[in-house]
Amino acid sequence: RTCEVWRQLGLTEALEEISVPRDWTTQVIHVDSLAGEEVARATWGRLAGEESLALSPCRYTLSSQNKIDPVLARMASAYPQTQVHFNREFLDVRDEGSHVVARVRDVTTDEVEEIAAQWLIAADGAASGIKKQLDIGTSGVRSPRYYLNNEFRADLSRWTEGRPAILYMVTSEQIAGIFVPLDGQRHWLCQINFDPKVDTPESWTRERALARIRSMIDSPEAKDVEIDMVASTVWAPDAGVADQLRKGRVLLTGDAAHVVPPFGGFGMNIGVQSVHNLAWKLAAVIEGWAPIELLDSYGQERRKVAQDVCSFGTYNAQKIVEV
Repeated sequence: RTCEVWRQLGLTEALEEISVPRDWTTQVIHVDSLAGEEVARATWGRLAGEESLALSPCRYTLSSQNKIDPVLARMASAYPQTQVHFNREFLDVRDEGSHVVARVRDVTTDEVEEIAAQWLIAADGAASGIKKQLDIGTSGVRSPRYYLNNEFRADLSRWTEGRPAILYMVTSEQIAGIFVPLDGQRHWLCQINFDPKVDTPESWTRERALARIRSMIDSPEAKDVEIDMVASTVWAPDAGVADQLRKGRVLLTGDAAHVVPPFGGFGMNIGVQSVHNLAWKLAAVIEGWAPIELLDSYGQERRKVAQDVCSFGTYNAQKIVEV
């Protein structure tokens, strides 16, 4: 469905170019370690195969946000009505009834600018400052589990050759985690499971993360593999939906509206589909062919979808733990 949304914007070819090769997208492999014994394998060939074209004009496509965002940024910048600014920090917003006024700071010059607009779309992530300022609560579940996501470049082909997969799930208790290919070649994500009561997030230095990645490979040759670490991020797989998606002339979307557990890959998909629902309704109100009350249906429709997807993501997580 996400590809169908982006197809309307003419992005099909660009997205297929950055997709992980199809032979990497049809299975998940459970292993003792990346170099170790295979424990189990789950295959879903139909989803990535030709059969999917009977259901949709779009193929199943798999990519990562660091590759997708530049495509979307180039597209957005191409519109003559659009100005895209980086290095800006949102400070606060005033809702004047007929319009909003946001204060934004340029972090490179420290200059503060006021921007007046008919509407403000809050797409500022799970820790949304706009949502906090408007005192909009979130209903859901805080996860006791923590993960360290490590994006890196390395040649792991000697342990993956002949068995491509979209997830290599390391199931050994002491080194549990996941290897995720981001391009089917040298670009990887390694997700490390850890207990914050035992290991604080601050204890995960670059050196410690590299050591854990090598132990998850678990091969004498792993010590000689050159690993170029790009970034490490600590996160928790919380599940939560904002109590309302509209407050006056401010509208929440993306992770600001709903945080979805990652188990199943629903987060960015539901974000794109929510903003698609919002965009045509907002356009209808601005252009005058729909009443302002139409925007209330955005929250009514998408909160229910988000709640269902959060439940399914949590269910998937439980099944992974059982495996």
